[in-house]
Amino acid sequence: MTDPSGAVVPGAQITLTDTAKGFTYNAVTGASGEYVVPDLQPAKYTLRAEAKGFKTYEQTGVTLEVNQVATVNVTLQLGSAVQTVQVSGAAPILNTQNAHLGQTVTGNEIRELTC
Repeated sequence: MTDPSGAVVPGAQITLTDTAKGFTYNAVTGASGEYVVPDLQPAKYTLRAEAKGFKTYEQTGVTLEVNQVATVNVTLQLGSAVQTVQVSGAAPILNTQNAHLGQTVTGNEIRELTC
């Protein structure tokens, strides 16, 4: 998590909400501006980031696939916490942990493989 100048933002509150089930997961950015939310289930999430002196950041449509290690980089904008920067749509999720690629396979696709 960074500010507009590229400086890290430690101590920011991160909330991930499963949009279908309503479960929430919380994290706090560390001294390097990084955050980790372990053991998430594959789903669509809304990411919310809040820090003192910055506008609240909200991104909808964050999709996590099976066995995916994802990184969502956030840049907080200076301003009042009562202001919200809302990002809609599917922003690119980066896998910086390994070089694995994956995708979701439907039941029909599996059945076609076995025929």
